[in-house]
Amino acid sequence: MNRPTLLLLLPFVAAFVFALGNILQKRAFKEGAGILSAFVLNNLLLGLAFLPFLAVSRSTIPLHLVWQPLLAGGFFYLGSISGLLALRYGDVSLVTPLLGTKVILVALVSVLVFHVPLRAGQSMAAALTTAGVLVMGITDVHPTRRLGVTTGLATLCSLCFAICDTLIQQWAAPFGIQSFVPLLFGTLAVLSSLVIVWQGRELLRIPRSARKWLGAAGLAIVTQAMLVTFSIALTKDATGVNVVYALRGLWGLALVWVVGHHFGNTEHRDAGTRTLVLRLIGALLILGAVVLAVLASSR
Repeated sequence: MNRPTLLLLLPFVAAFVFALGNILQKRAFKEGAGILSAFVLNNLLLGLAFLPFLAVSRSTIPLHLVWQPLLAGGFFYLGSISGLLALRYGDVSLVTPLLGTKVILVALVSVLVFHVPLRAGQSMAAALTTAGVLVMGITDVHPTRRLGVTTGLATLCSLCFAICDTLIQQWAAPFGIQSFVPLLFGTLAVLSSLVIVWQGRELLRIPRSARKWLGAAGLAIVTQAMLVTFSIALTKDATGVNVVYALRGLWGLALVWVVGHHFGNTEHRDAGTRTLVLRLIGALLILGAVVLAVLASSR
């Protein structure tokens, strides 16, 4: 196995860890953990994990452009909270595949904001993504909430992350990726710290039974983020990394279907096989769209 192929195992593992993190997060919520507690913990861990990159970076930070990673961090902040809300009120087997739409949304944001030409393959990818989201949306039914709430929140999360990724692509060069990314996650951590000031001690009152699940979920989120970052940095192949990382939707469905009950996840029983099959079809459509999008962008 050659080195680039071997390094693509990193996003493969990251996709699995991301899906596992969602299962763990869902269990933490079931045990009484609050959304804001999970939000702050995840983002503080991300900020701390990427801080050492800033220390070893050899790039000079252009102070007149420092607002750029701060803005990107703001969009990541919005994406994080909307993603956790989607996961809190919806199913892992619905939310995780929908986040795969990010790659296609990056292409669309690039067209609308930075006027990057849209290739034919990307147009087809957008159509496939729409079909996938609609199929997933059909299964977004719950007696305690309105139809499509989880789908809407997960899609909003994906859009915010797509904007963040687009800004990284367009603005990171003057900083160097080793400076831009830590500044982005540092912004995320600082903004999240303000929630502690707002909520006070209430934020720290996490039920004992939820702490281990919340901690494990936070560790999974940081691990998958580091794996994706390292794989892109080492392979210089964002296209290949994105294709492999898009498997997280299928990993999420597989974990719910096969081992979800070991984590107290009852989606398979509650939603039923028919719903999960529809979600699998939607996830495959989105994965196909991701492959088309990245192939089109690499030509």
